Amino acid sequence: MISIAFEDEAYNAPKDFSPRHLFALRAKKGPCQIVPWKQKMLDIPVFRRAIKTKDGVETSKDAPLPYNQYHGWLVLLGVALGFIYTLTTYCLRRALGNAINGKTRNDDPNSNAAVRNLVLDHGTGSEIFERNYISRTIRYFTQDQFWGRSSDHESARTASQIGLLRDPDRPRKLSAEQGQQVRQDPEVRELAAVRGRLRAQIEEVFGVIEMAKGEPIYNDYQAVKASLAATIRKKERALLKRIQEEYDLNAPVLAIQQQLNGEQSDDDDDDDKGGIPTETVPIRIAERRYIAECAVRDPSVLRDQKGYAFHVEFSTNLIALCKRRDRRQVTTRCSPELASVKTTLDSPRLPEREPIVKRDNPLKCQDWQCLFCLASYDLPLEERKRKYKRKYTLQKHVDRCRLEYYGPDDPIPCPDGHACVD
Repeated sequence: MISIAFEDEAYNAPKDFSPRHLFALRAKKGPCQIVPWKQKMLDIPVFRRAIKTKDGVETSKDAPLPYNQYHGWLVLLGVALGFIYTLTTYCLRRALGNAINGKTRNDDPNSNAAVRNLVLDHGTGSEIFERNYISRTIRYFTQDQFWGRSSDHESARTASQIGLLRDPDRPRKLSAEQGQQVRQDPEVRELAAVRGRLRAQIEEVFGVIEMAKGEPIYNDYQAVKASLAATIRKKERALLKRIQEEYDLNAPVLAIQQQLNGEQSDDDDDDDKGGIPTETVPIRIAERRYIAECAVRDPSVLRDQKGYAFHVEFSTNLIALCKRRDRRQVTTRCSPELASVKTTLDSPRLPEREPIVKRDNPLKCQDWQCLFCLASYDLPLEERKRKYKRKYTLQKHVDRCRLEYYGPDDPIPCPDGHACVD
């Protein structure tokens, strides 16, 4: 919320006020130090939905973020982080409630059932937490108590953290070979053959698919095309689920066998690997990856100056992410197999953005490139310089993403603002 407030310029604070200044503020002896919001921002939702505009996808000025959209993004975040179970808001609330409930008097004298119920918005004396939220992991060594030995409470607490439910190596997408396996399914091949016959008939009569709009054969072609895409998605999900179930069954056994054989695992420190570089994959928007990794970091290491620097770095990256735009890629069912990604949170290496060069000459685009995207410096470089396969594909992209909000007689401004003079 702090980062979003800075991005919205919601704080009624002095000029050049930044997250570093906010986290460095000290409590006064007299009245508490308040950081007020601007009056015009008091009725504006903090979390707002994304909307389409003539300049692309932007955050709405006042429309709140609906739960179904938020829920979908949260599920995708859990998949990207490698969570074994589906990540939902309930998981976050349950983890927070158990974190407060697990505090002892020595850890935090202010942690009690009343504070927990207040945070979770449960009524006083309510048993909702005990019935639906309390962790089933017992943080108590019964054998140590039986033998009169001191228990290791830190190990028990660490064993119940939400981050241990992650497995970054768990399959998340199908490889190219597995995608081709889906397309060799008899049902998929039959639908693809029907689509091919209809396409050939349309092109023989009309020349281009779009010229047949309004004809019965065009409607049949679109129906078969949609049915084919839905069938492929259904079979891909079923295949991925089967692969994940096999991985969940065999991965623990292989991990135990590796330890018995004295083999090193991917979880070992980099210092133990003899300087062997870890294979990485390019990250399109590194701020997003950094923020996602922060969500599962052990908070016990964030103390004193390290915790202060972490909060500042996190807010800075989140503000930078709010200024970036990422266009949805064209769906490719045969996704390449992902390599493991190693990210260092203490000193994240963020990609340098391409500097905006002031020019006097207009932009020159190559064949099948979008001039609107080429001049949008807030898009990733690979999205800006992307080439489309056909003229029709480029035209469809421009019509849907760039020209949709202009009327037939509206003037279309030049996208190259550096070379055009108002």
